[in-house]
Amino acid sequence: MVSWGKITLAGIVVAIVQYLISNILTVVSGVSSLYAETVSLWKPMTGWWNYDIFVLNLIAGLLLVLVYTVVSPGLSYTGWKKGAWFGYLAWIAVGFSGMGMTYLTMNVPDGIVAVWALTGLIGYTLAGASIPLVLGELKHVHHVEHERHAGRRRRRR
Repeated sequence: MVSWGKITLAGIVVAIVQYLISNILTVVSGVSSLYAETVSLWKPMTGWWNYDIFVLNLIAGLLLVLVYTVVSPGLSYTGWKKGAWFGYLAWIAVGFSGMGMTYLTMNVPDGIVAVWALTGLIGYTLAGASIPLVLGELKHVHHVEHERHAGRRRRRR
C-alpha cells in the first residue's frame, strides 16, 4: 500500500508538471493572441485566477495518482514508462474526447483547441511518467530487473 504522503507528493508533482506544460506551450505556441481576439468567450482573468487554476490542477493531480494506484498493477511496462503509458491512456479517455467536444460544439478558435489538445497530451504523459518516480516504484523495478538477470545467470551455469 502506498502512503498518503507519497500520494499527496505525487499529486503535487503532477499538478506542477501540468501547470508548467500548459504555461510553456501557451507562450511558445503564440496562442495568447487568439485569446485576445476572442475576449468575449472568456471570464476575466483577474485576481487569483492563476491560483485557482493551480488548485484545480492539484485536485486533478491527486485524483490521477489515486486512479494510477488502482490500475497500475494491470498496466504494461514498468517505472516511468508505465506512468507515461497511464498518462497517455488518461489523456485518450478524458482529454481527447473533451477537446473533440470543444472543437465540435464551441466557438473556440481551432488554434486554441489544438494547443489545448497538445498541452493535454504532453502534460498527461509527462505527469503520468512522474507518478511512479515519486511513488518510489523505481526501486521495485530495479529489484525486479536485478532478480531477472540473476535468474538468467543461474540458469546458464
